[in-house]
Amino acid sequence: MWKLKIAGDGEWVSSGNGNVGRQEWVFNPTAGTPEEKAAVEKARREFKNNRFNAKQSADLLMRMQNEDGGWGLHIEGHSTMFGSALSYICLRLLGESPEDGEDMAVFKGRKWILDHGGLVSIPSWGKFWVSVLGLYEWSGCNPFPPEFWLVPLCSPIHPGKMLCYCRLVYMPMSYLYGKRFVGPITGLIRTLREELYNEPYHKVNWNAARNTVAKEDLYYPHPLVQDMTWGFIHHFMEPLLTRWPFSKLRNKALGVAMEHIHYEDENSKYLCIGCVEKVLCLMACWVEDPNSDACKKHLARLQDYYWIAEDGLKMQTFGCQTWDAVFAIQAIMSSNLCDEYGPTLRKAHEFLKASQTCVTRYKRTLVVTSRQCIGTSQKVHGPSQLKIMDGKFLIALLKDSR
Repeated sequence: MWKLKIAGDGEWVSSGNGNVGRQEWVFNPTAGTPEEKAAVEKARREFKNNRFNAKQSADLLMRMQNEDGGWGLHIEGHSTMFGSALSYICLRLLGESPEDGEDMAVFKGRKWILDHGGLVSIPSWGKFWVSVLGLYEWSGCNPFPPEFWLVPLCSPIHPGKMLCYCRLVYMPMSYLYGKRFVGPITGLIRTLREELYNEPYHKVNWNAARNTVAKEDLYYPHPLVQDMTWGFIHHFMEPLLTRWPFSKLRNKALGVAMEHIHYEDENSKYLCIGCVEKVLCLMACWVEDPNSDACKKHLARLQDYYWIAEDGLKMQTFGCQTWDAVFAIQAIMSSNLCDEYGPTLRKAHEFLKASQTCVTRYKRTLVVTSRQCIGTSQKVHGPSQLKIMDGKFLIALLKDSR
């Protein structure tokens, strides 16, 4: 049986507060009555016997498919190239054939993609992911140069000036782009190259593809100045940075980018600030050294993001329970139920205090260490800026309500 494990520990897991608030879903084979355990064992045998016939997880993606055959950016959104292309690729990686699914669902998904320009029309983050997979060429991406990490911190173009979510996405993306990392080109990857383009893969104009985006995904068109800037970097700077002696600068930039990644990982105990950043930083650490301690520590914290829903195993946005607790407490206090929930609120008070990582003072600034790493230091900030603001506000309220 699945159950929620509280404050778990592990060989590669570290914590600044004794894992207070940490949750992970684990399977307990000894839980349940003999009849329930027998039913679970029967289901496991059936799964093993039919693992090559039943396509697991594919049904979830198909249930999210829109009537026009595409998939949205979220489950209630209109079809987009980003959602449709990545969902189709996932289905094929999960073992579905191009004609599988109820009412030819996979075929309809591919048709939507081709009718809206093919894979060249996927937006920038999608271009990044399919480039890593080997379904797209890095030359068809607008640059993610790691050299921006080398510019002076006072410069307005330094990534340290970005919002934390943007910065932590750009950080591993710039590393993987600078490495031009591409996964193994398997038979399935070659087949997908044939399925997802309206012309032969070797004839695609990758330069034109850099700025090609489906209208369904184009929420804000690029200004001309931005396109000219990316074009200059792509056509003039990138060729130089991949050749000696300028390649030394690229290698230095990659080292600095990786140093930033390790700093953020160590500071967040390898949780990062969200599931997107978590996967990207894990991938960067794996590309650097798949046998490194950093990679093992990253893998150990994946369970913090797993979530058992009513329809199966999913991945949640944040691996932190502080925000959830804050909203629950606010609901109780807004309902004037403090007396009825007194013991619960007192426990919540202790939980919020244990979750704060601000030791001596609260300081709303970016932290620059001796290594010139930009980040939210644990000595100053907590799991998230907004969560700490909510947490401190509620701690004050809870003290007043005693």
